[in-house]
Amino acid sequence: EDDKKRVLQSAKPVNLPLDRRILHVLSQHYKVDDRQENIVDPLGLTGNRLEANVHYVTSSKKTENDFITCFNELDIDINGFVLEPLASSYSILNNDEKELGTIMIDIGGGTTDVVIWKNGGIKHTYIVPKGGQILTRDIATVFKCSISAAERLKIKYGCAVEGLAKDENVIVKSRDGIDKEINLQVLSKVIQDRMVEILREVKFEIEKHISINQLSFGIVITGGGAKLCNISEIAENIFKTNIRIGSPSKIDSINNRIFNPRYSTSIGLIHYAADNKDRISNSIHKNSNIFQVFFRNIKDLFN
Repeated sequence: EDDKKRVLQSAKPVNLPLDRRILHVLSQHYKVDDRQENIVDPLGLTGNRLEANVHYVTSSKKTENDFITCFNELDIDINGFVLEPLASSYSILNNDEKELGTIMIDIGGGTTDVVIWKNGGIKHTYIVPKGGQILTRDIATVFKCSISAAERLKIKYGCAVEGLAKDENVIVKSRDGIDKEINLQVLSKVIQDRMVEILREVKFEIEKHISINQLSFGIVITGGGAKLCNISEIAENIFKTNIRIGSPSKIDSINNRIFNPRYSTSIGLIHYAADNKDRISNSIHKNSNIFQVFFRNIKDLFN
């Protein structure tokens, strides 16, 4: 274990802009001497030289400080930061999916996050700066209604495939307060055009790093955008592979509302914290006993 930690630690010194820092050094695979390559976990092997192929994730120090300032106003301490799709993976993907190959696409409000898993490690991560909010703005712009009205239209009537939408009209108030009719197929055309744009950008980025048909488990879509009607159909048409809608699992709850794709990151953060408690707690300088009890209780909950 110490050798694994040292080789990952030695991978960290790289030249970065002053306003960025390394957030994660994610191991993809290891190599022991010249005889064994693509090792997921070298623990227990004997050799003289250990190498690691890693994937860096960096973050903006200014953005982190903005979060810290905001949470300080709420008297909440931040113990660490986690890449969003990495956190979501902890609540959505199982070990087989990570080992045999899966792409997870987390469609959130402001961004669409992509993570490629293969051989138990992360091959690539990518963030598209577009998500559900841009769909809402598109609807508000096209139909000249308020943002709140556009959001309601998207959630209640939105469909990702124009041809599968009902040819019906619904009433919505325009910005000047006048009732107007909106055709659901026209609404879906607006949504479809933007979703095609986002998913094609995702596909373009993925194919720069790996062939999608090499991944046994295809693509898992999660996040609030996964609730969009017929999102699987449009994704299958673009990616030409199996599509699964991912909802949080690996946890018991009396509140079934949490088993919703929109909560995948929130629940994944708890899984990540429980699995990485030693790494995170090393950065804690106060209230360590309370912190340890908190993680022990979380571990008991998941067990």
